[in-house]
Amino acid sequence: MLGKLEPGNEKAIDIFINLLNFYSQKDTLSLTDDPTTLTEYTIELMFQVNYLGDVGYGSNKAFDSLYNLLGLYKNELIINSTFMAMSKINFEKTKCIINQLLNRSEIESKRLFWSNILGSIDSDSWKVIDILEELLKSNEDNIVNGAINSLRTICPKMPEKMQYSSVIKSLANLIERELIEDSGFLYIEDIISCLGEIGVKNKDAIDPLMQILNKSDSEIVCCEAAENLWKIGADISILIDYLNDIMRNSKSDENRFIAALKLILINPNNPEAIDVVMNLLCEIMDYGDFWYDEYLKNIRETEVLQNIVKKLRESGMNQEYKLGSSNYEFSSVIEHCSQILSYPDFYKAWNPKLSTIQTLEKQFTNTHLQFTATDKTYPIFINAQTLEDETDTIAISQEICNQIYLTIFPDAEIPEVSNAPQLKRIIPQIKIQLQTQKLALILNNCQPNQELITFCLKLTDVLHIALITNHEIEAPLRGFPPNQPNLLSAIQSWIDEIE
Repeated sequence: MLGKLEPGNEKAIDIFINLLNFYSQKDTLSLTDDPTTLTEYTIELMFQVNYLGDVGYGSNKAFDSLYNLLGLYKNELIINSTFMAMSKINFEKTKCIINQLLNRSEIESKRLFWSNILGSIDSDSWKVIDILEELLKSNEDNIVNGAINSLRTICPKMPEKMQYSSVIKSLANLIERELIEDSGFLYIEDIISCLGEIGVKNKDAIDPLMQILNKSDSEIVCCEAAENLWKIGADISILIDYLNDIMRNSKSDENRFIAALKLILINPNNPEAIDVVMNLLCEIMDYGDFWYDEYLKNIRETEVLQNIVKKLRESGMNQEYKLGSSNYEFSSVIEHCSQILSYPDFYKAWNPKLSTIQTLEKQFTNTHLQFTATDKTYPIFINAQTLEDETDTIAISQEICNQIYLTIFPDAEIPEVSNAPQLKRIIPQIKIQLQTQKLALILNNCQPNQELITFCLKLTDVLHIALITNHEIEAPLRGFPPNQPNLLSAIQSWIDEIE
């Protein structure tokens, strides 16, 4: 419904104001300041706040209703949502109110809170940076760390101000103090991450992080420093030397594992680092809050990916490894490998039986390149793996459209579609661009569910569609078993016979 409402729609504004009043009166816990205490009415109220912000642009009564709501709540989540909605209605007035609250606030926690809100609505505010930098000098750990994390979120939105701000030097001073005192007063990893976000190509950010590499006794901290130095443009050769030393000489397998992952990030096809990761991954089950798959996804070299697939297969694909507070499966890395590797290369690594591979290689090597267009028909071979188990019509239609365009027009802007009629509407234009009368769409790597079959049937008046699958496929769709002898020839014959 909201997608059809124009900002300033008076009827909609009145409806949302009434709903706002209704839910605020029902919410008996409105005065609590505990952000975890949210009733069903509180949650519904927050939805109405957001809706009113979306449609209430320029409306004084919408703005006043939200402003009056602030007097009923101490909960910071609701206050934050309300100010965000108010800023959509009247940005300047909202900014003025928050500035007044900041000027009146002397308690550090309140100044931190109001600074966060101001920074979230005004990405051009020197005042926010100045206050957060001031809070870095607090004697309270939670305030200092809150300011560091706020800077990490807000400062990347204003890179031009970072060139003239003293924030980076203030963060550097905190690192120097921590290295000298070794007090554990600060979460030094937060400072490191903050500098990695806001200190690109800035010598004032590089120098303190290099000090960490030279002085810190914590191998984990040094690994984090190396990754963030890489982000901001430090000399890669120096970082590789530090990480290699930890990976090769640390007495902690966990630290060796983390150093190896950082090396993979900097140099994705580092064979020694990959071996360390794969060997330790299968032996140690808990590495804290560390998602190894995101690092392995940087690897794109065929031989290296094949080796990863082999090792994961040998270790037991279905075994779950606990990482942090969540169970994580190998499937994420396997999926990445399958998307980069050709079908024969992936299959060879996953199931290295020579006789099977020889048959598959004959049929699948560069499959999409071996189909030949006829005078009337142009074949489009797409990877439909992402459609497996998908039941949402919007997702199915858009993904088929995505795959068609990525296959035949990789540099073109992909249209947005949400159903079969919208997808069918762009088919004539594709035919014109390809100078063909008919299109043959071949879906590979997908075991279709009923939703996908139903959707494909709706397209058969504009497309000829075949699926490479073991499922039985009824006309007018065409099915080809993946292990069928002479599969390529069979599909090509089908294309040739299309009239």
